[in-house]
Amino acid sequence: MDQLVLKENELVLVSDELGDIAEGRRRLGLYYHDTRYLSIFDLTINGQKPRLMASSSQQNYACYIQLASPTIELPNGNAALARTISIHRSRLLKDGLQERITLHNYNPFPVLLELTLVFGSDFWDIFEVRGLEREKRGTISQPVFAYSRLNFSYSGLDGLKRSTEIVFDTASLKRTLDSR
Repeated sequence: MDQLVLKENELVLVSDELGDIAEGRRRLGLYYHDTRYLSIFDLTINGQKPRLMASSSQQNYACYIQLASPTIELPNGNAALARTISIHRSRLLKDGLQERITLHNYNPFPVLLELTLVFGSDFWDIFEVRGLEREKRGTISQPVFAYSRLNFSYSGLDGLKRSTEIVFDTASLKRTLDSR
């Protein structure tokens, strides 16, 4: 499996070639100070994985991933053929992970689709990621979603509280949808 690796100071992101951190892929994740703060970051279109077209990582802290849609069955019985919707993931590691996902429909008709992002955080340290099993761990709180923010938090055995906050720019999304 090809991996994309980004690094900026103490922040390291390891994803698969599609840009995903798939559940069950042991070493993938977003790490800070040898702790994995994001263990799942998975993108699907109508429940299917997009196809990789190209990726580029000219700097250690930024990458671009060009994906294309699988064939999408439409409610009217027709289909949007594979590779007729472009999915562009633009990533930057700077004071956290920033990602912009851009879609472009090359069909001569509108296509209703469902873009799904799945997130998870296990807060494993690097030894657990490498296979060490611990008898006792800290406490992972229930994720909280409010006001376009998703928060994961963990209280470690060392007494430190760690958290991952995912912020969705819904204003940008709305502007994009309104402009069509």
